[in-house]
Amino acid sequence: MGGDAGCYLSRRTVLAGAAMAGVGGVIPRVSADRDQEPNAFASFFDEVIPNQLDRDAIAGATVAVVEGGDVAFAAGYGTAHVDTGVPVDAETPFRVGSVAKTLTGAVVMHATERGLVDLDEDVRTYLHSVELPETDDPITLRHLCTHTAGFEERLEGTYHFDAASLPSLPAYLADAQPAIVRQPDTLASYSNYGWALAGQVVADAADTTFTAYAADHVLGPLGMDRASFDRPDNAAAVPQGHVIDGDRPVAADPEFIPAAPAGSLRASARDAAQLLKLLLGEGVVDGERVLAADSIEAMLTGQFRNHSAINGVGIGTYEFRNDEIRLVGHTGDTQHFATLLVVAPDHDLGLFVSYNTAGAAGARERLFDAFVDRFFTIPGPEPIAPEQPIDAEALAGWYRITRVNQTGYERVVFLPSMIKVEVLEDGTVRTDPVGRAVGEQTWVETEPYVFRAVNGHERLAFVTRDGEVTHLVMDTAPTLGFRRLSRGEDPLLQFGAFLLASVIVLGTIAGWGLAASYRALGRGGLSLDRPAIARIALAVAWVGLMLPLGSMAALLAADPNRLATGMPRWYPLTPFVGTIGLGVALVVLGLAGYAWRVGWWRHWSRLLYTIATVAVLVLAGLLLDWNLVWLPG
Repeated sequence: MGGDAGCYLSRRTVLAGAAMAGVGGVIPRVSADRDQEPNAFASFFDEVIPNQLDRDAIAGATVAVVEGGDVAFAAGYGTAHVDTGVPVDAETPFRVGSVAKTLTGAVVMHATERGLVDLDEDVRTYLHSVELPETDDPITLRHLCTHTAGFEERLEGTYHFDAASLPSLPAYLADAQPAIVRQPDTLASYSNYGWALAGQVVADAADTTFTAYAADHVLGPLGMDRASFDRPDNAAAVPQGHVIDGDRPVAADPEFIPAAPAGSLRASARDAAQLLKLLLGEGVVDGERVLAADSIEAMLTGQFRNHSAINGVGIGTYEFRNDEIRLVGHTGDTQHFATLLVVAPDHDLGLFVSYNTAGAAGARERLFDAFVDRFFTIPGPEPIAPEQPIDAEALAGWYRITRVNQTGYERVVFLPSMIKVEVLEDGTVRTDPVGRAVGEQTWVETEPYVFRAVNGHERLAFVTRDGEVTHLVMDTAPTLGFRRLSRGEDPLLQFGAFLLASVIVLGTIAGWGLAASYRALGRGGLSLDRPAIARIALAVAWVGLMLPLGSMAALLAADPNRLATGMPRWYPLTPFVGTIGLGVALVVLGLAGYAWRVGWWRHWSRLLYTIATVAVLVLAGLLLDWNLVWLPG
């Protein structure tokens, strides 16, 4: 769920709201080895998963494979709770994170079939428990279910550790509402809030709760007996997650997710197998029709694409396909669980796997790659000779992920999520990661503004508007885009300016402090004349400006998940302190002019004060850009 925001798979997959690679022509053959080996799935998982648990210090995992409408394999490995030693089996419920969106997609399509909602109607038509701000264009269920409603990201409040403090879904939606920062249907940018709102739209239209509707109309008919969106009465009802302590997993505090339709589903491998049957059986599960075939087609078919050459987003799924194989599904990450649900519709084959330990996304990636390599025969990509791109100069630069908070103080934590694009001498394009964006790759242009990985099938495209390159999008992230940064947003320029300005201001303040202390020893005390007060004002401005950034850095250093679990109540006040710092910085600017006018200090001292004043104003501008200084309006 929340973790889907930044966790990516390698050559075939990208997690955290992203997906895996492209569409193609030739249907690969399913590995003939499996046809000759009835226990091929058991042999594969019995070898791979125990090795992963041991090597990666993962407590437990659960897996299911569906083929031909039946459960071909389902099993558990390791322990469900390291303290009790209870083993995982196919009936053990795990948190599945954003795989919940696939189930919620089925709920939405069920409500659509009943005529309760229309995918393309303004959701305000149905909502009565949540108010949305007015927009020029209506927000529809299709927008919410394809991440194209235009919401910014908001992390705070994603997780709770106390079931008693968990707000109701309507209360969460009212309190955690993010700003709408782009017009609907212009860009897919991952939004847990949008999916939570989609669930509430169905609930309001049906005059019930989301959990009740899901249980009565989808979970029940599917036979997902251990699955539930219900709010647990106690921690014992919540699947146990783990964190790694040294080289071993230890039990973690239970996590609770208020955005139920987006990520709070708990389900066993047997439950997930029923969902796989639904997707592969065109709505028929164990001989009973649960959804219409058209509804399943909408779930598995791209309803929106950030570029015509890039993988699409379905209703509760996204395409993560190779040029030679069609794969559709969803990944899910919470703080302590990593999950994958994927179907190959052309081969009537589906896979579910989930791990109950933080940091297991890498194991999930490796298992998926190994599964595809083992059970499908996929030709390698045809080589392409690189040529200079059609508009190389327009492509190079920095691109920042669109799943960011644009209006609040959370913005600063998203700043490092970038990709740098370089056009090399041989005409290939190289993308270098910053933060947790995506692995370094080299690309060859196949058509104007569309590229293919040199050693793979993945595609990358540049979106242009009015002749200008505005975004980078890729197969491995169909629910995300990367916005091209302006020159003033260049991260090297901003970081360099921040570092230089900080050194100047701190060095100046420290020098004055040492000089004042030396003079005080000779005079028998400090002198607070008017020039000294000007210097103190500079120090006050710097402290006020740096307090929001410094306190956030300290909080995140102590707990990297602090934003998602909730900042201290006092922290939202720190941008107001930053505003005071900005105000004092403007006073310092006036004092610098006054110092030159009346001749305070010696010439070189006035020059130093002026340089320090410019530096503190540079810091103020950067912190304004990072939303760590509050301004009215």
